[in-house]
Amino acid sequence: MKSNSYLIKVDLDYYEFIKKVNYYHLNLKVKNKDTYLIDQAEYKRLIKLMPYLKTTILRDTTKSGLYTYLKKHLVIILLLLSFILSYFITTNLIVKVHIKTSDTLLKNNVKVSLKNHGINAFTFKKDYQTINKIKKALLVEYQDEIEWLEIKRIGMTYEVDIVKRVNRTSSIEDEYCNIYASSEGLIRRVIYEHGILQVNLNDLVKKDELLISGKILKGEELKAYVCATGKVYAEVWYQITLSIPRYKNIKITKPNHNLCFKNKCLFKNKIIYQKSYFSENELNNLANQLIKDKLDIKFNKDYTILHQNVLKKALNDSTINVVVFVSIETDIAKKVVEKKE
Repeated sequence: MKSNSYLIKVDLDYYEFIKKVNYYHLNLKVKNKDTYLIDQAEYKRLIKLMPYLKTTILRDTTKSGLYTYLKKHLVIILLLLSFILSYFITTNLIVKVHIKTSDTLLKNNVKVSLKNHGINAFTFKKDYQTINKIKKALLVEYQDEIEWLEIKRIGMTYEVDIVKRVNRTSSIEDEYCNIYASSEGLIRRVIYEHGILQVNLNDLVKKDELLISGKILKGEELKAYVCATGKVYAEVWYQITLSIPRYKNIKITKPNHNLCFKNKCLFKNKIIYQKSYFSENELNNLANQLIKDKLDIKFNKDYTILHQNVLKKALNDSTINVVVFVSIETDIAKKVVEKKE
């Protein structure tokens, strides 16, 4: 539909209406036998020449019509524009640049270099070719300090992975380090400085599975070897068997019938022991302490209990035997020194 025109409907028979249109030499376009397309000037002539004709405007593309339409649908239009703007920002804006290295001086220097190349917070993302050019420029600029560098966009953040160039002694030139899982678990969080992460959050890993690799690869090409370092916290599960005493013996002093003079008595008082059964609350506290003691020894206190549940309980004369399921979060990273291939 062209601009500055009306789409109208008339209450006159089609043939009769067309006959009058031709008689008055009106310029309009028939859309079908019920609707007609006519520009604003011709519509004014139509109304003037046939004042008795009843017309209904179905669509108005004149300036006043467009203004009325925009005013009527202003909220929807603003919401649509806001959505488009938000989508553009979230898919193109960078709000943070995270440089992964423990070397503070190198980190600050690289941060300045990245800023000079246009990679900074609250800037728009670069295309693939530009990122590659920036990586090559940084590797040349820091050729004596950086072995390998990668710039990855994750959401609205640029993650900059850096592997420092290490001057090794000849005795360890043929070695590097990998980090493996010391037990099965569900990955919850990772803190690492060197190496390439091989797992994701919420991955279920098996014992001895590779978590952080010391091989730095780009595609299938080997770029460097490093000693992978880091901690990989995972949810792991254990069954702990406890034997809890049902009671404790309390020492009671029972006085004898005695002859005493000046705090000195002829016979000593009787000492007897009486059973004192633990309450339910005391048994629970005792069980929790025993579980903590076992876990403290096994994990050197580097763990957090997430959940525990009694699976089995057997009552004996003097003890309660309990099997407890325990879910904990702990570091399962196990560093292994490897030989270069």
